[in-house]
Amino acid sequence: MTTCLIVDDSSTQRKIIRKIVEDASLDIVEAEDGQKALEVCENNMPDSIILDMYMPNMNGIEFLIALKDIPSPFKPYIIICSAEVDTDAIVLAVKSGADAYHCKSSDVNNLRAKINKLADL
Repeated sequence: MTTCLIVDDSSTQRKIIRKIVEDASLDIVEAEDGQKALEVCENNMPDSIILDMYMPNMNGIEFLIALKDIPSPFKPYIIICSAEVDTDAIVLAVKSGADAYHCKSSDVNNLRAKINKLADL
């Protein structure tokens, strides 16, 4: 089964995303910041990651950069999920390794569609 790592410092956001990911029948692992997410990836690289941009200890961009240093036979599919709508921030996320970007204020069905694609990977 496909594994999805949900990384967000907000437990409420993790619960919202968890419900959508569960509906897509993916196995779920959670982390509340980039540092803890990096530890998860070092132990067992997930198939996909839904990642908040701004978190304490290690933000999403720092996580993406550090993730590249972890030896793995594959790269997980990464969706940045953030309230940031600045084009420069989105470009930076993609250049740092994100595959997709979702604005938290967008329709939840948009995120659901992106997550459903993860099940097909």
